[in-house]
Amino acid sequence: MIRWLFAQFSGCVVEVQAINDSNEIQWGGADMAAAVEKGYPDVARWLFEQKGGVERDWGRFMAAVGRSGSLELLQWLLDRGYTERQLAPPTMDDAAWGGHIDMLQWLYRHGYVHHASFALEHAARNGHLEIVEWLMRYHPVGNASRALDAAARENHLHVVRWLLEHNLGRGAKSGMHQAAIRGHLEVAQYLLEQSFDGLASVSSGTMLRAAGRGFLDVVKWLNNSFASEPQRNLYRDLRPYSLTLLADEPSTAIDAAAKGGHLDILKYLQKVDERLAEEGFAGCRPTDTHDAMDGAAARNHLKVVKWLCCHRSGGCTTAAMDGAATNGLLEMVQWLHEHRVEGCTTAAMDGAARNGHLAVVKWLHEHRSEGCTTAAMDGAAGSGAFGVLQWLHLNRTEGCSTDAMNNAAGAGLLKIVQWLHQNRREGCTTKAMDAAASGGHFEVLLFLRSQRLEGCTSDAAFGAQRKKHVHILAWLSEHYSNAPAPRRHVRIRHLA
Repeated sequence: MIRWLFAQFSGCVVEVQAINDSNEIQWGGADMAAAVEKGYPDVARWLFEQKGGVERDWGRFMAAVGRSGSLELLQWLLDRGYTERQLAPPTMDDAAWGGHIDMLQWLYRHGYVHHASFALEHAARNGHLEIVEWLMRYHPVGNASRALDAAARENHLHVVRWLLEHNLGRGAKSGMHQAAIRGHLEVAQYLLEQSFDGLASVSSGTMLRAAGRGFLDVVKWLNNSFASEPQRNLYRDLRPYSLTLLADEPSTAIDAAAKGGHLDILKYLQKVDERLAEEGFAGCRPTDTHDAMDGAAARNHLKVVKWLCCHRSGGCTTAAMDGAATNGLLEMVQWLHEHRVEGCTTAAMDGAARNGHLAVVKWLHEHRSEGCTTAAMDGAAGSGAFGVLQWLHLNRTEGCSTDAMNNAAGAGLLKIVQWLHQNRREGCTTKAMDAAASGGHFEVLLFLRSQRLEGCTSDAAFGAQRKKHVHILAWLSEHYSNAPAPRRHVRIRHLA
């Protein structure tokens, strides 16, 4: 068939919209590194022999060799002039990371000792005690404190114990905090028993993260070990003191536990709060804010929401029902409606519509008075929630904006674009065709050109070009003067 086509149409020029770039092999980049990382050193050898002169990420490649422990491949490379080409050298850091003591010792014997400052930390981080011992004996250039922090963070108690038994790493700053927030209780307990210098790292941030991640045993240990120290501020609200805390992040231990749905931790912290109050404790006690119930409601932790309502005073805001509605949590929305007075905002129905939760949209329409905005239909159109879109059209009066068709066109939702064109008067803007072109939605483009007058801007062609939609770029060039012309054409030739 191919030969017949060439024979019949020899010499014809096929415009770009009918031809795409042919596949081509591009050597270099991360090819050799990927081969080693996936366990194919023979492929890396072949690439080096056949395509060794092309540009590639030699640093990543040699790191992969070191971490893989392929000493045979390393020696083969060095024997074939690898270092003479001034490419990235092998490092003890990478051998230590991978836990390959034979390669580490070989590098040490052959003078590759200039990149070993992180070897100790890497070995400790990955639990390679044999390498930690060897490095401290023969090449002790690393930072033992960083090594201890890394070992504690990754739950390698045997490495932590060895370092402290040899009086190494006692200047570590964050090991206990890192172990605690990851649930590594045994490591944290051992560090406390050893009068670890990094006790100062344990703070309200430690308790908050342990509570938020559901580590009840760690929460109990932290409370029993540090809560009696007023200067520790184990239960302080971090919001006024932290510059890095994001707006949607919890700022207290109770807030974090509630957001994570950890009812057992909430009950424990409640008992702690009551006991400290009875004792007249002068420091910070477990506290909560409205973020606790807001976060629990948005994540469908109904038991937590009910418990908070009965036992805590933080309350909630309209964000509770807004978040629950947006996530389609009808039972949660109904409970908040029955038992709380905060209500919701138009963001509730807008969010539910955008995410296609028709049952929630209907319930809000029937039981709440906040209503929605044009963002409801706009969002439903852009997300493909056709049923929600049609229901809003029939039952609500807010309507939509030009963003509805713009969003649908950009998402390639032709049926919704057609429906909006036939049933709504808002229309669209040039953003509709611009977005459709960038997304490669040719049928949407054809419909908009034939049925609408808005046209497009140069952004359509730029988007198509950036996304390599060659056929769309050619079509735009043919129909719109502001589109750049196709850059190439392909001439059919006879097969050899």
